[in-house]
Amino acid sequence: MKLIQHKLNDLENSLTAQPIDQQVQELKKAQSDLWEQSILDESMLRQKSRCKWLKEGDSNTAYFHKIINSSRRRNALRGMQINGSWVDNPVVIKDAILQHFKGRFAEPCLHRPNLDGVSFNALSSIQSEMLVEPFKEEEITSAVWAWGSDKSPGPHGLNFSFIKHFWRELKPEFLRFFSEFHVNAVFPKGLNSSFIALIPKIMDPQLISDFRPISLIGCVYKVISKVLSNRL
Repeated sequence: MKLIQHKLNDLENSLTAQPIDQQVQELKKAQSDLWEQSILDESMLRQKSRCKWLKEGDSNTAYFHKIINSSRRRNALRGMQINGSWVDNPVVIKDAILQHFKGRFAEPCLHRPNLDGVSFNALSSIQSEMLVEPFKEEEITSAVWAWGSDKSPGPHGLNFSFIKHFWRELKPEFLRFFSEFHVNAVFPKGLNSSFIALIPKIMDPQLISDFRPISLIGCVYKVISKVLSNRL
């Protein structure tokens, strides 16, 4: 934005009393670029602030900056209590967090009882066929629109606002993907890749147990899960 503003100032200063067409066109182009970049910058600030103020009130860049800074201070991890000692070394903290959640999500090799001979309610043949029938365009579209537009983007950097805006262009790709997924029962490796983030459960967290993990996954994987859960 600063580069465009400097260019715009230079163009305005170089204008003669009777500007030629080329100068006018360059000036209009610079003004258009500045406006477009301003909208992009404001959109990014709004998403970082995780605030609906832009939808419900006036645009306020300073307000967004304050919300972002407040969120960063709240989520900053400056140190942690590990084995009774305060540690601020990032390498040690990362290793302690990794080992903690490895232990939480690992399953010991225990003998499990079987359920042979236990009678459960069963689906009818028609219900079973409905669960595995080819995906319909309506249920895919409904799953896309069921997600919030301004949720945090996944590893690909896109959120559902982008997908909904360009749905006419993207819908054929989604339909093709779901068709291949139905036929092959697999999806491309890496589609369910995610970023793991730690969110504080309390103010001023100091222990690993004071955080909860969340996964930031891609939109396509979210749509698959939504369609399947809707069927169930």
